[in-house]
Amino acid sequence: MPVKKTSKKKTAKKKVVRKKAAVKKRMACVVCGMEVTVDKICGCVEAHPILCCGQPMARK
Repeated sequence: MPVKKTSKKKTAKKKVVRKKAAVKKRMACVVCGMEVTVDKICGCVEAHPILCCGQPMARK
């Protein structure tokens, strides 16, 4: 009985993984209108308010 040769090529499929866009925190001063974008959050337990014109900035 003849032996069948199977030639299955194993090709690695490239899986495209797309990272989700990081949501950056945007804040604005209610007094002067200056805007700030927070790129990286520190991860501390307590909050660190960003101050401008003597008042905490509001989230936009």
